[in-house]
Amino acid sequence: MDKRDEEKFKLDEAKNNFEAILYSFRDWVQNEENIPFVGEERQEEILKEIMEHLDWLDYGDSDTATYKDFNEKFVKLRTEKNKLEERQEESSKREQTVEKARGKFTELREKAEKIREKKDWITEEEVKEVTDKISEVEQWLEEKMNEQS
Repeated sequence: MDKRDEEKFKLDEAKNNFEAILYSFRDWVQNEENIPFVGEERQEEILKEIMEHLDWLDYGDSDTATYKDFNEKFVKLRTEKNKLEERQEESSKREQTVEKARGKFTELREKAEKIREKKDWITEEEVKEVTDKISEVEQWLEEKMNEQS
């Protein structure tokens, strides 16, 4: 393959990658389950931007675009899509982590309340101090969860 063929191949591949990210990102943004991670206003902006890119591909001067042009546009969109997908993933992991934490709070509270049976030198005040601290952390977590919802 000579240099001209190689450049044509790279250009076609960059154009295909760009077009693929446009459709992939559009589908992801339009999925109602993803709106909490995008926001309705940003969703509209992204969809408008995608439509402008698609129009540029179909009716604009994309025929004169270079590999660099397509690649820059692709990277920009992929970066934004990746950020939004990471936000979605973090949200699902957060729910699992919070549930584990809530289970640990219950477990620790039960252990703190039973510890006097085995270690009678521990005072009621010390147990109350520990259970109050558990409640304080529980309340903090609930406040943070409410702020994020």
